[in-house]
Amino acid sequence: MTTHQRTTMKQTKTFEVGEQVKWWSHGGKGAKVKEGVIHQVLQANEAPSKDLRKIGSPQFDYVRVRDHRSYIIKVLRPNKRSYLYWPVISKLQPTSIPSVAV
Repeated sequence: MTTHQRTTMKQTKTFEVGEQVKWWSHGGKGAKVKEGVIHQVLQANEAPSKDLRKIGSPQFDYVRVRDHRSYIIKVLRPNKRSYLYWPVISKLQPTSIPSVAV
């Protein structure tokens, strides 16, 4: 499979700001389903906004761009600050939860 074919496959799912999504996250504590709302849509070769650091997401200080459309997801945590993630697009699935304000 060529790079172009992989990129084309990645671009099949499209979401808009405010849509609810979920994905499986695999970390040190095992697999977990995460759910959140699309906070920012990034076009191919576009870096996340520098303003994301102000929301408590230092992982966006030193990032590389991706060669396809991707999404910054805002996860709301009860009684804590929200957190932002930049998951792999192929893992994202729409949820049936109604959209919330971003």
